[in-house]
Amino acid sequence: MNSTVRAAGLCWYNRKSYARIRAVMSDADVLPDTYSQWLKQAEAGEKRLAAQGWIIHRIDLDPDTFLAWCTIRNVDANADARIRFANEAVAFLHRDQR
Repeated sequence: MNSTVRAAGLCWYNRKSYARIRAVMSDADVLPDTYSQWLKQAEAGEKRLAAQGWIIHRIDLDPDTFLAWCTIRNVDANADARIRFANEAVAFLHRDQR
């Protein structure tokens, strides 16, 4: 029996900070222009992953916390960093299940 947990972290934004999030990202051009557009895409992606059996964790992304995280790791604030940020958060959440 395979007991591997398939968990995915999705960076989750809030309406109030979405403009700031776009302003600090080096790849803002890949993010939807509005929070409503982003939310629609994010919920569709979340639904697809859940249908594939993934446990989804919404990882709240505060722009200032994220920028500090990027600075500590010496990485650009972009999609790769957002994925890594979410993966680290999920690994932390599941650390006792290994």
